[in-house]
Amino acid sequence: MSHPHEPKTFSGQSDRLLLLFGLLLGFALRLVRLGSESLWYDETVSVVLARKTLPDLIAHTAGDIHPPGYYLLLHAWQAITHPTLAHGLEFLFAWPSLWFGLSILALVYALGRRLFDRRVALIALWLGAVHPFHVWYSQEVRMYTLGAVLGLLALWCMIKAWDRAKAGKSAWPWLLGYAIWAALGMYVLYYFLFLLITLNVMAIPLALAGSRTRLAQVKATGAVLWPWLAAQGIALLLWLPWLPTFLHQSFDPPVPPWRVPWQNGAEFAQTVVEVLAAQIIGQTPPGSILWPYALVTIGLLLACLGYAKRQGKLNHAYLITLYALLPLALIFALTLLATPLYHVRYAFTYAPPLLLILAAGVAWLMDRRVWLGWVGMVVLLTVSGWGLAEFWTNPLYRADDHRGTVAELAAQWRPGDLILVNAGWAYTVLEIYWPTELTGPDAALPPLLGTMTRLGQPGGEGVAVVQSGSVDGGPSLGWGSSDSDFFPISQAETERSLAGLAEEYQRIWHYRLYDTVSDPTGVVRGWLAVNGKMVLDQPVPGRDFARLQLFDVGGAAQRYRETFPDDPESPQRVQAGEALLLLGVDLPAQVGAGETLYIPTLWRALAGLAQQPGDLSASLRLYDTAGHLLAQQDRGFLPATGTWEAASHQTEGLSLPIPAALPPGDYTISLLIYPQADGQALNFTGERARDAELRLGEVTVGVPTRPVEQGAVLARFDYIDLVSVQLAGTELGAVDVGLVWQPGPSDYRDTYVVTLGLVDAAGKTTAQWTDALGGWGYPSGGWPAGVPVLDWKRFVPEPRPGPGVYTLTLGVERAADGQPMAARTGGWPWAGRETIDLGRINLP
Repeated sequence: MSHPHEPKTFSGQSDRLLLLFGLLLGFALRLVRLGSESLWYDETVSVVLARKTLPDLIAHTAGDIHPPGYYLLLHAWQAITHPTLAHGLEFLFAWPSLWFGLSILALVYALGRRLFDRRVALIALWLGAVHPFHVWYSQEVRMYTLGAVLGLLALWCMIKAWDRAKAGKSAWPWLLGYAIWAALGMYVLYYFLFLLITLNVMAIPLALAGSRTRLAQVKATGAVLWPWLAAQGIALLLWLPWLPTFLHQSFDPPVPPWRVPWQNGAEFAQTVVEVLAAQIIGQTPPGSILWPYALVTIGLLLACLGYAKRQGKLNHAYLITLYALLPLALIFALTLLATPLYHVRYAFTYAPPLLLILAAGVAWLMDRRVWLGWVGMVVLLTVSGWGLAEFWTNPLYRADDHRGTVAELAAQWRPGDLILVNAGWAYTVLEIYWPTELTGPDAALPPLLGTMTRLGQPGGEGVAVVQSGSVDGGPSLGWGSSDSDFFPISQAETERSLAGLAEEYQRIWHYRLYDTVSDPTGVVRGWLAVNGKMVLDQPVPGRDFARLQLFDVGGAAQRYRETFPDDPESPQRVQAGEALLLLGVDLPAQVGAGETLYIPTLWRALAGLAQQPGDLSASLRLYDTAGHLLAQQDRGFLPATGTWEAASHQTEGLSLPIPAALPPGDYTISLLIYPQADGQALNFTGERARDAELRLGEVTVGVPTRPVEQGAVLARFDYIDLVSVQLAGTELGAVDVGLVWQPGPSDYRDTYVVTLGLVDAAGKTTAQWTDALGGWGYPSGGWPAGVPVLDWKRFVPEPRPGPGVYTLTLGVERAADGQPMAARTGGWPWAGRETIDLGRINLP
């Protein structure tokens, strides 16, 4: 017999459609802008740990504040999907969180069916699908959606175990399931412990539910209590290997305190409001206003209790409320009495069942007036949509742009620079986002990061990176381990170490993130401000107030200046207009393709610099022997020339990325200087100068030393792919063609020639021209596999064709016997033709 107040609901088919569409909507919203932002610090920790070997991963987490479970899962996931900085790093690493976030919706629906009814279950599903709190953590590379799923599974197993016990059946299959999920939860998130305490508190009313007499209560309790306690023992046994580590981390934390306790009742009240509001609007309230949403949560909770009482399911409403709020009460109590533990993100682990509270509140409104319930539903969905719009568009809620900042740092880094990460444990953002992949024929990279070293320790090879410590921190930090990310250092040692670095390096890049935690009195900041000259102070866009600063400390710079004495008769001296005097250039003799060419220079500011229309930029250029411009980089001076004092000396490290496809050989490097305001190059005067372009000298380019990714294939000739084409007509009627080839693995090597043809509108070939692939100075028979080759051709048609639009064709033949190589295009290995069209060109 149905309950007298059983609500009307849709048909079974309608329910299934609403369930399906709700899940699809949740999936679609969780895909919106997935991976579009940089990872924030905590997420970079997840990725760094996931990439470690299993022994190193477990050892590292043992000295941190989170258990290894989520990182082990992410380790397996990245081994399957291989996310990299160039290929889906943020997008792919977020997928486990997305799938667990979607699983939350399905589990909430199942719980809603079991504890309330189908209507409440469907409303909860749809509210969760669009909820900004849920979408946020479904896109974050952290363990919170996984922890929430494990909590819901443990709750489900507990309920099913009680159901079977009351029906006189064995509850052990479900109790074993509970034990497994409980143990896994503790391996994923220590805050899961508060949920397990809550589940054990909930077990008492569950055991007594439906027992009308004291004798029945005693029997019910005895029937399920001992198996339930045994399940706790099994869960503890499964978690036992990690228990000593947990106790060590809990009672002697190896990390500095992250949060401060509440200072007064107002701060505590604000925290309560934040938690309640998050159940409606998440962490992205429009206008940063919280209290209206907190009131709505309270109102819907009261409405839920009214609905549950009317349906005879008041105990179920109490249980769900207990599940969501008791863990938070325990966290609040420990924060007040022992150590600060609260952050709103931890509330998410316990939040999913509160969707049922909201849904039951809406159902109560529907029972009062159908239209009133629908208005409430529409309002909640609209508010969630508003919160999602804030989440996706409001800069206040944007993750720190470490991706863009580290890329800019890598581009601005010069030999003689040091990177100081402060706080030191934030080195993970550098490790994740420092460029290391040659993503195509035009790509070029800075040197690799060196081994991260602590402040006060000698550096290693590569780009020097130093981690600051916790200034005057407690001795327990890092437990004294040399491998820990956390370590104490005294103020005196900090200042002494910084002074030593200033002697060794010219510039210090100060990557500031959470340095107010590791250095609350600002020892590092103060020392740099007094002993260095800040030439860059760039905020990192995002919510954590990170900054990238550059200080000129002048140690190596002074030694470099002494290399080029200010001799008026020196042939090195070249003047750029009336603005700058170039005193010295140190051009390296060689560089590898796919690397960055660094050229230290020394300048003196002239009186005419003040008359320039703005700051000056330098344009560094690379030409081949035929005069083709093959690489160029334009950048402003750092510090900007507008800040240079008259007659002052400045060192400037110029840089030029060398394309990975540049063939080995000798190239000419030249320099232009121009105001950024008008782009009109200054004329150089001096022995090595002519007009606006200064020839610095020649450099030898070698083959890439790092692998180059395969570009998109336009056509394949035998084992050699054509991956890129650039073409243009010249005023003299010549055709400039830039071809990029990439040979694949092959036991066979041969020299090929390319034939370029010019075809008029009537389909007649008016001119042809033949040359070796790569030119006879670097023929294809000597190309290493996998290394792209830029093959620049200048085709001068003879006789010169009339003006008009022509089609440029290309064919490849074997040089030894003239055998044509069929061009395979479109992914059909058996289909080919002797020539392909490169494009149309307009000849004057």
